[in-house]
Amino acid sequence: MLVYDEQTLERTRRLIASEPSVKRGWAAFAADRSARDVRWLEEARERIARLRERWLTHGGSKRFTLGNEVRELAKEAQNLAFYAKVEGGEAAEPIVRGLIGLLGEEESWVYQSGGGRHSDLWTADIGVYLSSAYDAVKESCSLQEREAIEEMLYRKAYVPLYGDWLHPLRRIHALDTMGHNWWIVCVSAAGLLLLTIRGRVPHAEEALHTITEGIREWFAYPGNVLQNKQANFGADGDYVETMGYLDYALGNFLVFEAAYRRQTGDVSLGELPVLARIPEVYMQTLYWKKAEEQSAAGEEVTGNVGTFHFGDEGDRRKHAYVWLELADRYRHAGLLGLFNDLKGDPSEAAEFACYPEGLTAERPVTGEEEGITVFAHSGCGFVRWKSGQEQAVLAVKTGESWNHNHLDAGTFILTLGGRVFVDDSGHCAYSKPLYNTYYRQSTAHNIVLLDGRGQAPGLIEEGTKFPGSLPDRLDMPGYKYLLADCTGPYSGLYRRFYRHFLCLDGAMILVDDLQSERDGTFEWLLHMPAGLKIGQGRAEPYLSLRSEECEMRVMHPFPQKKEYVQTRGYLHAKLRGSGEEDVFPEADYAKIRSASVEGRIKWVSVFLLPAAEESWTSVQRLDEADYGAGAAPMPDAPLPQRGESAAAAESSSDGEDVQALRLNRPDGGSLDLFVNPRADGRVMHDNSHAVFGELETDAFLSTLARDASGRICRVTLHNGSYLKLGGQCLFSSLLKAGAALDYGNGLHAEVSLSADAWCYFAPAAPTPGTPDFSGAEAGLPVDAQEQARGAGLRFDPDSGLWKRRMEAGQSGFRLLFDLP
Repeated sequence: MLVYDEQTLERTRRLIASEPSVKRGWAAFAADRSARDVRWLEEARERIARLRERWLTHGGSKRFTLGNEVRELAKEAQNLAFYAKVEGGEAAEPIVRGLIGLLGEEESWVYQSGGGRHSDLWTADIGVYLSSAYDAVKESCSLQEREAIEEMLYRKAYVPLYGDWLHPLRRIHALDTMGHNWWIVCVSAAGLLLLTIRGRVPHAEEALHTITEGIREWFAYPGNVLQNKQANFGADGDYVETMGYLDYALGNFLVFEAAYRRQTGDVSLGELPVLARIPEVYMQTLYWKKAEEQSAAGEEVTGNVGTFHFGDEGDRRKHAYVWLELADRYRHAGLLGLFNDLKGDPSEAAEFACYPEGLTAERPVTGEEEGITVFAHSGCGFVRWKSGQEQAVLAVKTGESWNHNHLDAGTFILTLGGRVFVDDSGHCAYSKPLYNTYYRQSTAHNIVLLDGRGQAPGLIEEGTKFPGSLPDRLDMPGYKYLLADCTGPYSGLYRRFYRHFLCLDGAMILVDDLQSERDGTFEWLLHMPAGLKIGQGRAEPYLSLRSEECEMRVMHPFPQKKEYVQTRGYLHAKLRGSGEEDVFPEADYAKIRSASVEGRIKWVSVFLLPAAEESWTSVQRLDEADYGAGAAPMPDAPLPQRGESAAAAESSSDGEDVQALRLNRPDGGSLDLFVNPRADGRVMHDNSHAVFGELETDAFLSTLARDASGRICRVTLHNGSYLKLGGQCLFSSLLKAGAALDYGNGLHAEVSLSADAWCYFAPAAPTPGTPDFSGAEAGLPVDAQEQARGAGLRFDPDSGLWKRRMEAGQSGFRLLFDLP
């Protein structure tokens, strides 16, 4: 047999006997299958007849409903056939044959017409399920039954699939037609059908060659400039569509590849390099929803895995056997853990057949990781860091907007300790009006509108000419930075749309740098699952986000003139097939409006994370006149009245003044943030030198962190070539860079560069009372000088700084020393 060969059946029997999860799953599975009898088959016939009559009467989406029922019954034929082979249940095989015959009474297995097509996803899935079922019970079929079934599979599945998608003369599709997933789903189905009825297919060897070589081309598909199509996969193995559609795209392929390998001995399709990278892509798109718990017996209790659901994610459990197959092939314990946590016990034939033997499941995510992962091709980034004793996770999505990728470039999701505070609205069944009018539109996501407009609605069909990207990052313990360039997807609306995410212990700061094509009112949007309120602070409103009795406050020091609006939106709808597809849960979301007569705005949002050990107590704007001698609190400026109809009457204009704010800790420590509007490209031929009190820099963004004594413990800059404080230069490079210098225990420097460059560093920040290490090796104690040279640094006597050639990308060094 091709799909359920004896080796697979024997492994399943061993797992039923030895693996508790498989044993439990099989008990339920077998009980259901053993109840399938002639009466059940007749009820299925009646159900199909009713749905067919309903479609003929009402038309429209009722055709999809009929197709979904036929597809589910085809899967049930596969389940029954597998049950019969594992259990030796001969009584089930006549039901399988009867079910195949019943489904063959359909005029065709095409349920989405249009475009001249003779096949669709239903054709493919029905073909895979029924060919698997037939292959399993073939030996019990009479010669007449075999001929009838093979003719049916050939005429209703193989011919339309191979003809539409591959045949050189009859083909109507290319590699990039009908989304990125349709091609591989349909062609893999044609491949499995060919292997099943090989003797029935003319020129089968050459057709099989066409199928396998076409699949290689699909995995390597590079995109299409004129059609705004992106490549299917990036260098890291990330897929251009959503993770749910990665599950679907791989489903039929992995079944076909295993059967092809068994029949031909050719392993090359299963050794495509991109396949080995995909498991880690899955791992990065997850977060741990609950902290580790212990049962009364001291045993670990399984927690819950959350998935970052950008775009049309769908029901991730429907093709969960893909995770099992990849777990088995690559012995990836985390993928098995993902299945166990998200799906539970196996419950269908493909899951039992793919369940790995001799592999112990591991948690796919632990809640302890830190770091930044960027998938450049899909435009998704994930930042993990510690806030107090909990893990914070930020997921950012840029990339393309088309089809299953919504008009959401720049949106983000934020979790803390497994609680979701900022969320994505999700999606609903595709046939529902809200799918196009709300869920796919920019207003359903955490982005910035201009006069109510986001990305052009036509992009959802036309594709994105200029995808968004995540071009810069900086990763240091206690400080993580990610830049999202969202400008391209908003072409025609914005000339600049950059989102700077600064992730800290106890806080996340989001700096939006926006320039529109015209003046107007900017609307900063924020969605969450539930519990959003607009609170009134001493000086001005703030957003209150509540999850499990924890509150996260979001404050907006800039722009100063703004209007807060709370309005109703929708949450992720009930899954298709749940019977509740018309249930669209509602929740409030926030719009914060601010007008600009020059089309430029810098939006600074401070997310104060709850439960941090040393939480930030306040946020205040800084005035240059007072900087260095204490900061003035945020003024009690009058604000427009809250309300949907009110307009942000006063304009917020950046001018060229540095925007500065301070976050205060209860112990007296602080973090100062500076936004330099002169560095936003408004005068490209001039420098962007800015002065704010004792600070001098040409960086767009910089921070100074002080401990309770006032000593500077960390400085950072982004898109800058120097930072000076009190007349002392702390960092310098000819090439603009991102840099973080931590002075907590000597000097820890991390630099992000677009090319190799020499960078200059001050080994200590200016602090009153610090000794002056003068002489040939100024700036470092004697015992640290050899350490510096060993790290590749050279002393520059002209500047008094140490210099080092830093590599493109992120590179760094650490010097450990104590100042007297």
